[in-house]
Amino acid sequence: MVDPRAPRPLLPRGPALTGTLQVFAYGSLMVDPPRADALEEVTPAWLTGWRRAFEKRSLTRGCTEADAPLGPAVEGWTDGRRRVSLCLGVHEVQAGAVRGERVHGLLLRWPAAVAREVRTLLDRREGVGDPPRPTDGYTATVLPIDREEGTWPGLTYVSRPGPWHAPDLDETTVAAILLAATPRVRGERALGADYLLDTVAALASRQVVDPGLEALAARVRPVVEAARSGA
Repeated sequence: MVDPRAPRPLLPRGPALTGTLQVFAYGSLMVDPPRADALEEVTPAWLTGWRRAFEKRSLTRGCTEADAPLGPAVEGWTDGRRRVSLCLGVHEVQAGAVRGERVHGLLLRWPAAVAREVRTLLDRREGVGDPPRPTDGYTATVLPIDREEGTWPGLTYVSRPGPWHAPDLDETTVAAILLAATPRVRGERALGADYLLDTVAALASRQVVDPGLEALAARVRPVVEAARSGA
């Protein structure tokens, strides 16, 4: 019998990818997955022994000075007139930490007919090269994903050390970076704190509470609501 927690090889790309594609979503993929119209299954799931955190620098999730950001620029978190924001990542809990820690999210499954297309879209979205590059922000790997029915393999985009990695930021700093990258008027794409608030809402819709994200949301939500209500 195959141990579902044994290390598994990376799912193939391109023509070699012929089966269904299962992906663990823990951030923006819960809100707007590619080819959502083709999803065969969306199931609450969790990743055991890992931790979710805002630990990846992101240019695409930050607004510009012209967008009237909701917070002052944070030193080291600007690129010209664009504010640099943060995205979520997951990293394995180190030895000595709480090994039962969980990252709750969704297990998404696409049929074989679109698996190759979706994998390409996901890699492009998450900035994963083929072959992987030293500058990639994430590593795509297959991990054992738990759900009520058992443990299933799921492609997961995990944090990768490199120029985009920003580990161990405290809550106050993360909140300041997110607010500094949030436009006064929300657009179609969730930027800055909107990315956080959308993730919290997606988890809440599944009756899941992430204490760390909730604490961050409690810091930024009043600022966002006050600014956008004209207060």
